[in-house]
Amino acid sequence: MHVDHEGGQPAKTRYRVVEAAGKKAAWLELEPMTGRTHQLRVHCAAMGYPIVGDGKYGGQDAFLTGSVSRKMHLHARRLIIDEPEGGTVDATADLPEHFASSMDQLGFNLSLSDAAPLREDTVPKSREEKKQAARQHAKQPGSGGEKMHVDHEGGQPGKGREESRWENRRQAGRQTRGPPLGQGRSQTETQALMNPSSKTHCVIFDCDGTLVDGQASICEAMETAFAGADLAPPSRNAIRRIVGLSLPQALRELVPDASDRQRAVVVDGYKSAFFAARTEGRLHEPLFDGMEDLLRRLHSGGRTLGVATGKSDRGLVSCLRSHGIADLFVTLQTADRHPSKPDPAMLQAALAEASSTPESAVMIGDTSFDMEMARAAGVRAIGVSWGYHAPEELLEFGACGVANTMAELEALIDG
Repeated sequence: MHVDHEGGQPAKTRYRVVEAAGKKAAWLELEPMTGRTHQLRVHCAAMGYPIVGDGKYGGQDAFLTGSVSRKMHLHARRLIIDEPEGGTVDATADLPEHFASSMDQLGFNLSLSDAAPLREDTVPKSREEKKQAARQHAKQPGSGGEKMHVDHEGGQPGKGREESRWENRRQAGRQTRGPPLGQGRSQTETQALMNPSSKTHCVIFDCDGTLVDGQASICEAMETAFAGADLAPPSRNAIRRIVGLSLPQALRELVPDASDRQRAVVVDGYKSAFFAARTEGRLHEPLFDGMEDLLRRLHSGGRTLGVATGKSDRGLVSCLRSHGIADLFVTLQTADRHPSKPDPAMLQAALAEASSTPESAVMIGDTSFDMEMARAAGVRAIGVSWGYHAPEELLEFGACGVANTMAELEALIDG
């Protein structure tokens, strides 16, 4: 099977990109509007993005490096059938073990698949209405009555006709679904939350430099990205200084004289380098000593925990899951969905999801960006000395105190 622009039979597939892992892989939702043999596999390969594991149509390009399974990653996730008398049958199937393992390894958030499916906005109720709608659909441009056009030069996933509609649904889903990694609390924990030992109910952490020490991996990925853009890499001290900012903002700080195109190349190169390190098992992001015990004490004591970070959604979820602490947090806010720190938007969103107020929350971080963000949101800020900015700088930008140990940090939270 292949795409024949001249004599091929019409074939149509709707798609949308749910998440992307750098430039190496993406999670697609596909809806076949026609039923040609191997249609989904052929269409993906024809776009230049074969389904992972589909060597028949994608050749070697269909296989990722590292420990990602070489099995086919195509799954009939959801089936919706309209009943003759009204209503629908809606069935969802769990992922095969190898598929679920790959999704977890790549850091994809499965809760994002809960958005509304790719369906027509209005479904005809009678058989005659359905026939009429089908006849009208076949006459429309871009319908199954025309041959599929593949742009091998400029085409890319995520630019289909459903993109804007999907983004609206995705935003709506975020507003209605609740925290993606939140867990229920026991009666004891609920009572502790209602009657805590201090006024601090909600504790929001930065990630890199606060929860985990990822500086080596960050510096290596940045150096690789700069080399790929034919730019001289900055010093590692300069790189550590911008940890916490979103990538575009960080690069404006690091290379203010570079062109937008050069900075875009570095952004893509950084994401690809980080993705490769994760899939090949080279990513090193250890928790700081004593951090897990502190998080578990805070959680069991009834505190609501969250993260506000310059990481991506994929990177944050993957990091937390790798340490077995993802279930401790009820809100995760990243630069994927908010302006870069020190803008207070991600912290404000965290408070809203945690049902907290600025007065009952605290922000813990290792950079001046974290302190500025907290101050802008009206939230008490605590610095930690084991990160990337000096304690004196943290105090200058609004920290009420700087912890040198986990015990000191816990005392400052309780204070």
